[in-house]
Amino acid sequence: MERPGFIDPHVHLIDFEQMHYPWLSPPYSAEAPTGETRAIARSYGLGSYLADLEGWNVRGLVHVDSGVHPDEILREVHHVQSVLDAAMEPREGKPPILGAAGIVACARLDTPDLGHILAAHKVAPLLRGVRHIVNAHPERKLAYPEPDRTRDAAWQDGLAIVARHGLTFDLQCYPEQMMTLAPLLRRHETMPVVIDHLGMPLFHLSGGREAWQRGMRALAACPNIHVKLSGFGFVRPDWRDQDIAPVLREVVDVFGVERCMIASDFPTDLLFAPARQTLDTVLHFAEAFNQTEKRALFGAVAARFYRLDTAF
Repeated sequence: MERPGFIDPHVHLIDFEQMHYPWLSPPYSAEAPTGETRAIARSYGLGSYLADLEGWNVRGLVHVDSGVHPDEILREVHHVQSVLDAAMEPREGKPPILGAAGIVACARLDTPDLGHILAAHKVAPLLRGVRHIVNAHPERKLAYPEPDRTRDAAWQDGLAIVARHGLTFDLQCYPEQMMTLAPLLRRHETMPVVIDHLGMPLFHLSGGREAWQRGMRALAACPNIHVKLSGFGFVRPDWRDQDIAPVLREVVDVFGVERCMIASDFPTDLLFAPARQTLDTVLHFAEAFNQTEKRALFGAVAARFYRLDTAF
């Protein structure tokens, strides 16, 4: 299949000269949802990303918060803004490196001064939304270092504040949390929400597939909720095409093409497979769709969701 134009809605631009990244710093541990991160513990700028996508027509991208130190969250937004501004500037006799870009910042929804934090983030013109990783699980290896904040009134109030600010919300949770999140998110049907990484299914656990299916169907019933076709290593660390294709198909069947967006999650997903393997898998999967559907999956949905300034 010919490689289509691509707007990648989930990229982490990492710069160790500018920021600190606790999850990419010693001591490294295999007892984490991503496993040991030593292999990607280095800067990953726009040049590195484009090298991984050599031969692709990358029309734009969305930088999603890269897990910087909490004291540097606002600094990350403005640093990435400057990087993306430069990439969208015309060069001598050449078009810009990127045609469009957006930023999804980190924001703890349960913080008391959330409104002020969002206002500070929005000073960056490319700011489109926020993410708060809320994966909670009793198994230590699966748990992020917080309890389930989504059950707290402060976190739920934070969702309303994000909605009032006109921002998108990237939802990264586990399937076991989805059934309680669905009615909560239904209260904010004007706020665009996207589920990260296929809903992070835990198929290796007893009842894991069924919990994921129930949760994804509950979230799909909310018309404002979309999903990113990414994070294949969370499905299975040593994944192969035959592991991922049925999951992609099931997600698209549940949400519809018009609410699905293919994303790389680079460099995080490089922990699990080479870039070529990930890209070949999504190309092979997309062969079953017509041209309009392919355009939706590879960029049109992402451009609409994140209000990117481009015709795709």
